[in-house]
Amino acid sequence: MYSADVAQDDYGFEATRKGPNPKIGNNQVAANFIDNLIACVSYSPYAASVALRNEESLGLTLSFKTIYNYIERGFFASLTKKDLPRKGKRSRRQYKGVRRTKRDSFAKSIHDRPKAANN
Repeated sequence: MYSADVAQDDYGFEATRKGPNPKIGNNQVAANFIDNLIACVSYSPYAASVALRNEESLGLTLSFKTIYNYIERGFFASLTKKDLPRKGKRSRRQYKGVRRTKRDSFAKSIHDRPKAANN
């Protein structure tokens, strides 16, 4: 018997598999390498991506944004945003006040204009 709710749930589950496969895939050596750098050595994801790029034996390059996404999605077993150097906090924009210009003290004042100009 057909049920719209069951069909919708099935569609939603199947839709989660859309998109490209993760670059790290089943490469547990690379995952452990990144996990160790961030958790034990206190590397940032950017520094870990540079170290991964320099490690030619792993044969894998990941951008720092991909590593951030993998941490948020739970690809690394023991890593969370709390393990990052800034604990997952984002920097806030620093607003500067309006800069006031100084008045020219040697300029002529409006009160110094001729009486004929007031008409």
